[in-house]
Amino acid sequence: MKRVASLFSADARDDLKKQLGIELSDKHDYTKEELEALYERITDDFPYSFDTEGNPSQTAIAFESIIDVFIQNKLIHKA
Repeated sequence: MKRVASLFSADARDDLKKQLGIELSDKHDYTKEELEALYERITDDFPYSFDTEGNPSQTAIAFESIIDVFIQNKLIHKA
């Protein structure tokens, strides 16, 4: 699948690069296996953090939106 990077906001792409070292490309033709591996890496290394009141941090909220993009655009095929 091409044009994967464009599915994510610029902020989301920046967070992926800064937090996990993942750079998405619109030119790369991602296989199903590559997308699954990216999703697993993102969910495994998800930066869970909360403020003193127990609310998710901005980074945690950003990563939730990244996971939503994978699901909403059917980039992964979970049973």
